[in-house]
Amino acid sequence: MANRAQIFLAAYRRTYSVTKAARAAKISRAMHYRRLLSDRRYAAAFAQAQREAAQVLEDEAVRRAIEGVAEPVIYRGEVCRKWVRDKATGELRPGPPLVIRRYSDALLIRLLQAANPAKYRENYREGFDSPENSSAPLSIEEQRLRCLTDEELEELRRIARKLVSA
Repeated sequence: MANRAQIFLAAYRRTYSVTKAARAAKISRAMHYRRLLSDRRYAAAFAQAQREAAQVLEDEAVRRAIEGVAEPVIYRGEVCRKWVRDKATGELRPGPPLVIRRYSDALLIRLLQAANPAKYRENYREGFDSPENSSAPLSIEEQRLRCLTDEELEELRRIARKLVSA
């Protein structure tokens, strides 16, 4: 695989963004999508990069939901700090900032729904697995369809109708 492709895939794994990955590799987004269509090895490597990037996002969501994020306490536009006594002089001086730990209940709910949909999703139906309800990366075929113009999609629909009626 070409060096720019490797740079693109590495950047994609970090950012989960085709735009940022293309910028890092100094290629156009269109070049990435053309290569997806023409190079099976690249398409497979990109699918793997999507899975890895999705796992990074999921890990971060779990961290924010369970461990939370420390945010500084702000009062009247100023960061509040703990006061500490200097051991040498005995005087009080500003110390580290006060922080409050914020947890994301919304993320936790979404993680529970994904982990156990039968228990935590209100609209769950057994055996129902539509793309709208899935957080899985798009398949190569779905990615290829998204690259088509409206005219090309309409031509595909016309051909499909013809095949069904034959």
